[in-house]
Amino acid sequence: MIARLISANSSELLKMNGDELKQSIKASEGRTVLSENVVIQPAIDGLTMSEIAAAFGADLILLNLFDVFEPKVSGLEVKDAKGTVPGFTSDELIKIVKIVHQHDGLVMSTIGTSQESSGKDVIHEIALKNKTCGVDIQHIGDAAWGVLSPTETIFELSKTIRGLNHTISRMARSINR
Repeated sequence: MIARLISANSSELLKMNGDELKQSIKASEGRTVLSENVVIQPAIDGLTMSEIAAAFGADLILLNLFDVFEPKVSGLEVKDAKGTVPGFTSDELIKIVKIVHQHDGLVMSTIGTSQESSGKDVIHEIALKNKTCGVDIQHIGDAAWGVLSPTETIFELSKTIRGLNHTISRMARSINR
């Protein structure tokens, strides 16, 4: 049995192939948080933006400005594209979700183009509408600080779509499990 992404430990995630990850996201019932992070600037004390986003409840990370030909992540010493997204009415989104789900796909909504810095109330409203429409993954962009959404908005998104219990569980879960 595939663990739900919102309940999975790192050791379980590392063993998943693409299809298993997709099933894990589906089993999370629209409570998957994806945080978009710029990878070219370090955050605090050599941490990556992605580590900070994960600490505040992000399940998945979208690496903005990641160069696949010269892979570098600032804060992580080791040797994918975005644009403005059109909006939809709730009715249009529900139709899109139904079509994609009928074809065994996943739907990701986006909060970006500076909306990610609009405050917790705005994030809560957008996230709740997208969850109600059946979205599988909720993306939150990086424009607010220029590299990462304010941590309080990632936290608000997480609490809104999955509740405090799953949010705390994601925040507290050790990567060594």
